[in-house]
Amino acid sequence: MRNKIILALLLMAFGLNVIAQSVTTTRDEQKRLAHHNPEMVSCVYRAYPGPNSTDYNQPPKGYKPVFISHYGRHGSRFLTEDERYTWLIKEMEAHKLTDNGKELLERVRIAWKQAEGRGGDLTTLGEEQHKQIAERMFMNYTTLFKGAPVMKVFSSTSRRCMMSMMAFCEQLKELNPRLNIERDVCEKNMRFISYASDEQKKLCKEVGDETTKAYNAFKAKTARTTGFMERIFVNSKEIKDAYYFMEQMYFLAQDMQDCGQPTEMLSFFTTDELYSVWQIKNVEMYLRHADAPMSRGIPAQCADSLMNHFIVDADSALAEGRMGATLRFGHDTVLLKLLAIMRIKECCPSTNDMDNLSLVWQDFNNSPMAGNLQLVFYQNNDGNTLVRFLLNENEVHLDLQAVHEVYYDWEEVKKYWKNEKK
Repeated sequence: MRNKIILALLLMAFGLNVIAQSVTTTRDEQKRLAHHNPEMVSCVYRAYPGPNSTDYNQPPKGYKPVFISHYGRHGSRFLTEDERYTWLIKEMEAHKLTDNGKELLERVRIAWKQAEGRGGDLTTLGEEQHKQIAERMFMNYTTLFKGAPVMKVFSSTSRRCMMSMMAFCEQLKELNPRLNIERDVCEKNMRFISYASDEQKKLCKEVGDETTKAYNAFKAKTARTTGFMERIFVNSKEIKDAYYFMEQMYFLAQDMQDCGQPTEMLSFFTTDELYSVWQIKNVEMYLRHADAPMSRGIPAQCADSLMNHFIVDADSALAEGRMGATLRFGHDTVLLKLLAIMRIKECCPSTNDMDNLSLVWQDFNNSPMAGNLQLVFYQNNDGNTLVRFLLNENEVHLDLQAVHEVYYDWEEVKKYWKNEKK
């Protein structure tokens, strides 16, 4: 069973790696790729693709890895609530269906049979994703995990995050049983794992009217519901909110890649329909969780405490000579905010052009299931510290002069972040 899961992961990774290298070309190219691999346009439901390559740029001469600081989204999961399955079933059962609709309803029932009582839970694939990430981390930085180094590990109190943490740690312990792993899960830690102060919530609400207006305008001109609804319902006009139904079915169809079951639903959509729903959701995620100009940087501020935890913890580990890693397990929207406040160059386009946002920012590339950001620290004998950033195990950049290739001076990085926050 484990070998089959690993094979599935590799196949999915290969498929998206080809896409990821071409996705920011043109809309026609995106649609062509989506036609051949509809799982591409899956927003944050994308199963973890794995790194494009582990042939990383080498550090400058004399520098060796000394510490890793990490934030990881939970792995693949079922839909977040059981009610999301049962609502679809009840809605379809309440109306006369076409033959296509009857077939789709049966597939939804099959999905519900597997998911019942597991809403929001990590799937077997989700566990495997974190085990694979942990194994690659261990193998790429073996010197950090020799002996019995102390590993500080934090998790959101969400069950799927805790299960992801356990899978990750279990894999590390299999590779080195002597590791001293200190797990810490409590409400107090939510202040940095996934947090927004009352002031930040108020600010988010203030910009919410403007961003909601932009989102609704984009949705109104982009949604393609008529054809899909007519293929499913005999009288599609009976459905009060056609887009909501289509969107919820889209989420379930895309989530099948996370559940390890062969229940296929994407073929009930055309490529244009899948692409339009993804574009709409992509705009929503960008406006609410990334670095949209009209959001005035406010969503990113909610990750301020998390970034500060990275800084303080790393400085402490470097000062103490603590080898190993600090691991954190949380959620997709927090990862997006962290990428924005840290100013990861590939994730921070500044645009109010929602029509072309999909060409420069893709939520499925930034925060797929098990998406993660790793800061890998290097030092030389003089105690100088460099840091490299890996998003989903791929090298990414800051809009800052690097010391060497993708290696940045840690003190300059902190100054850069401090200046960006002003």
